[in-house]
Amino acid sequence: MVSIIGFGRRITSIDDPLIREVIMIMHIAAELNVPGKSFPMLMETFPFLSKFPRVIAPWKKAVDGYVNGRGFYYALADEANRISTFDDIFAKKLFAEAPKYNLRYEEIANISGNLFGAGSDTSSSTLITFVLACCAFPEVLPAAWEELDRVVGQHRSPHIDDEPNLPYINAFVKEVFRWRSVAIIGGQPHAPTQDDNYKGYLIPKGTWVQGNVWAIHHHEREFPDPDRFNPRRFFKDSTDHRPFPNEKGYMTFGWGRRVCSGQGLAEQGTWITVARLLWAFRIEKALDAEGKEIPVDIFNYT
Repeated sequence: MVSIIGFGRRITSIDDPLIREVIMIMHIAAELNVPGKSFPMLMETFPFLSKFPRVIAPWKKAVDGYVNGRGFYYALADEANRISTFDDIFAKKLFAEAPKYNLRYEEIANISGNLFGAGSDTSSSTLITFVLACCAFPEVLPAAWEELDRVVGQHRSPHIDDEPNLPYINAFVKEVFRWRSVAIIGGQPHAPTQDDNYKGYLIPKGTWVQGNVWAIHHHEREFPDPDRFNPRRFFKDSTDHRPFPNEKGYMTFGWGRRVCSGQGLAEQGTWITVARLLWAFRIEKALDAEGKEIPVDIFNYT
């Protein structure tokens, strides 16, 4: 989906060279997003390590690998801009707007690459959360099956047009987003434009402020028994329902002007995938060699 929207290029096989290149670069990027764990991010813990020349600093090779990936993403966007037959793809919009905003080579490359980082690993991780929830809380599944059988039936799979008639599936997807959010720190950092005081704390102008999505989504005040996967909490007539500051009932995609720009696409893609998996499959715990269920640990999960 990201490849089609971004570059007008449909991926038909897992062996597509684009997939292999993207996976390699994303693995490097994922390692760079773990501060202080190991090289090269250990340079944040010990800044003096960043001063070493590259010739005697092997820990900088991972950073070089990520930077080198920019050439791939720029070439991908440039090729799509020049030869794609689709006029409304992201790459063409990006190059059309580049002169207006004085976008540099690195910025075009990074913006293009961000499509894959934001639109692939996040969605796949959300679906893993969905499968874990089905295994850990099988009691929530019969209501989903009943609703799908009644509204959709057995002779076709769910369509996005069915969404208004599937309130339990809607709540199920909301709970997937709430229960184990992909980004537990809420999106891009924000900063006050002037000094601010909040409950006795001074927040100086320009200070980075990030919301703790995990804490918000696991507060007993809004979500009783927060580690229990419970779609019913999104029904206003349920005893488990509590008021929430926004209409959706979760803050998985951040907030404000810098809310995730792909939120709508992610929500629709997750909804149709979850609905069709629930319609087509009976998801259960795996069995060991003796046929006994293998328990799952909802806390041994990142």
